[in-house]
Amino acid sequence: MSLVFPAARLTRDSEFRRCDVAFDIGQDHEVASEHIERIRDICCQSGASAKVSSIHINVWYGEYSKSSTTLHWLKKQGASQDQAIFIGDSPNDESMFAAFDLTIGVANIHDFLPKLQHLPKYISSRPGGLGFAELARTLPV
Repeated sequence: MSLVFPAARLTRDSEFRRCDVAFDIGQDHEVASEHIERIRDICCQSGASAKVSSIHINVWYGEYSKSSTTLHWLKKQGASQDQAIFIGDSPNDESMFAAFDLTIGVANIHDFLPKLQHLPKYISSRPGGLGFAELARTLPV
């Protein structure tokens, strides 16, 4: 990929990933939006699945998603999605927005709403971790 896109860099945590490869597009290294879409397209054309988040492009082979693995884990715990709240911030969270009844997007999800078919039910007024903290303060103790 680096020969096609010199700006494409693997994430810092690449050595710890077991099921995907992730390109850094905004965590430590900024990548132009037109390059982000092209990198994703090249990965998909090779037969991989690729989802863009606010900081990474996650790429993997196989028939699974964030929601399918989460639902599997919940089942193993004896719980269901109606007992869970999901909070996300980007297009890679879309399968979770579709699978769960109670979903929240932090404020920076606004940048991605035109690209999503499945939207969060609620959107916090603050971005990122501040949006998560906003949600946490509303939960009963």
